[in-house]
Amino acid sequence: MRAILFAVAMLASACASSSQPTQTAGEVFRDCSACPEMVAISGGQFMMGDRYFSESGRPIHRESVADFAIGKYEVTFEEWEACARDGGCRSNPNPP
Repeated sequence: MRAILFAVAMLASACASSSQPTQTAGEVFRDCSACPEMVAISGGQFMMGDRYFSESGRPIHRESVADFAIGKYEVTFEEWEACARDGGCRSNPNPP
């Protein structure tokens, strides 16, 4: 699952266009005709850490997450290969 999320994030950042207007939360969009469908997610804040931080070294603190988008579906090999050809993805995964 972690690899899939990483692949979606890499592909999304490769297709993202800074000239595009910000999407509203829940909106499904594509940055280009060959780009995967994306879903806009609202950022926010949450508390993170360990109340017993003396042992873990991680006290409770507020974290913020900016607005972002994630792929609506898993990344296909064809999408990944297109991203790699365009230079947005670092390497091609091997099919199983």
